[in-house]
Amino acid sequence: MATYDTLAKILIAFGAGLILMGLIVLVLGKAGVLGRLPGDIHIEKKNVEIHFPVVTCIIASIILSFLLTAFFLWFKK
Repeated sequence: MATYDTLAKILIAFGAGLILMGLIVLVLGKAGVLGRLPGDIHIEKKNVEIHFPVVTCIIASIILSFLLTAFFLWFKK
């Protein structure tokens, strides 16, 4: 029975994390911050528009790494 308790806690934590990340993306998207940081590459030609969110991906990677590290340290107890 103990393994089901651990699995339930992990699923709840992942669900809460997904909800939190969704809210953050929603707020930053509406604020116009997400994908429009200095360092993001945006190319516009006549019929072509290309967007490379380089800096946005780096910042998202750092934040996600921090959250996953905190999550795994919390469950290491």
